[in-house]
Amino acid sequence: MMNQAVVVDDKDRYAALAFTQMLSVLFVFLVAALAEGVYVNVDISLPFIASLGISSGIITFLASPTCKKVYPFLSPYFSVNNVVWADYFIDLFGLAYLISITGGVTESPFSPLLILLPTNGIIIGQKSRDITFYYIIVFFVSAPLIFLPSKVELVPNKQDTELLCYFLIHYGILATSLLGYWARAYQKGRIDLGEQIAT
Repeated sequence: MMNQAVVVDDKDRYAALAFTQMLSVLFVFLVAALAEGVYVNVDISLPFIASLGISSGIITFLASPTCKKVYPFLSPYFSVNNVVWADYFIDLFGLAYLISITGGVTESPFSPLLILLPTNGIIIGQKSRDITFYYIIVFFVSAPLIFLPSKVELVPNKQDTELLCYFLIHYGILATSLLGYWARAYQKGRIDLGEQIAT
């Protein structure tokens, strides 16, 4: 009975994945747009960030129950687990780009998001082995960014905007995590309710 209580099926995991991924991508894009005006010598490529977000959205949709019903031959290739890994690498690549051009791990307002990526695996219900790999990959990606020489220069009177970016990132992590748990619990509640009505 205890084991049944902690089981998270693919519908629950997909609900959490789709919700947190959508929020994270939109949130990072908005903060990147805000941060672009903070630095004198940094040109954040918003089309590039948007293209990563669109790619992530397409890949995530391919794992949806709706897509699998219409295109069942895609199911073996776009399982929830495979899509989680694909989204993870897309997010990490975009995040490494943003951190590298905004001062490295020690100065970039995007650095706290490095914690969110492995943590999101817990929300989605990934195995502990996969989450361990997430942290290892983040370590190897972030290590060079720690020693990256900072060449960024703030636009005069933009310190408040930079602080706002830090504020939005930190509270965005909290909000995304809480809403991810809510999405998974909501989906689980719908499944349980449907089973009760069917019986």
